[in-house]
Amino acid sequence: KFFVVFLTIGGTAVLIAGFLIDRELKGVLMRWSEEEMAAEARLIALIPPNQVSARIVEFSESAGARITLLDAAGRVQADSNPAAIEPGNHLYRTEVQEARLRGEGSAVRYSRTLSIELQYVALALTEGGEIKRYIRLARPVQDVVRSMESFRRIFLWVLVPVLFIPLLLCLIYSIRTISPIGKLVA
Repeated sequence: KFFVVFLTIGGTAVLIAGFLIDRELKGVLMRWSEEEMAAEARLIALIPPNQVSARIVEFSESAGARITLLDAAGRVQADSNPAAIEPGNHLYRTEVQEARLRGEGSAVRYSRTLSIELQYVALALTEGGEIKRYIRLARPVQDVVRSMESFRRIFLWVLVPVLFIPLLLCLIYSIRTISPIGKLVA
C-alpha cells in the first residue's frame, strides 16, 4: 500500500512538474529566439540597404532566419526566400504594425505559403523621424519545439531514476517493516 501511494504521488508530481516546466521552457525559448532575431535585425539595420539586398541570402544563413526587406508602404523589396513571399501588402501584418507603432514588433502566426507556424520579428528603420523601411526576420516555431523535445528526453532520463530509486527504497523499507508483523500474525 505504501508503494502504491508513493508511486501515485510521485507519478502525479512528475506529470505536474513536467507540464509546468514544459510550458515555462517554451516561453523562455520563444523569448530567446525573438530577442536573438531582434538583435540580428538591429545589426542588419546598420548596413546600407543596397548591400543588404545584395547579400540577403548570406545574412539569412548567418542569422538562421528568413529575412524580408519591406518599404515604408509594406511592399516586399527583397527576401532571402523569394518562393516563400506571401502575396499582398505586408504593412498590416501584426509584427509590422507593432514595429510601425513602437519601432520593433513580433508575432507568431501561421504562414499560408509555407504551411507552418512562424515566429516573426520586425524592425522599423527611420530617417529623420520618418519610417523608410522595415526589416523582418522569421523562424519556424518547429525549431523551438525540437529543442523542447530534446529537453524532454533529457528530463525523462534524469527524472525517472530520481523518482524510482526512492520508490524502490520505499518498497524495500515497507517489506522490511511489514515482514515482522506478518511473522507475528502467522
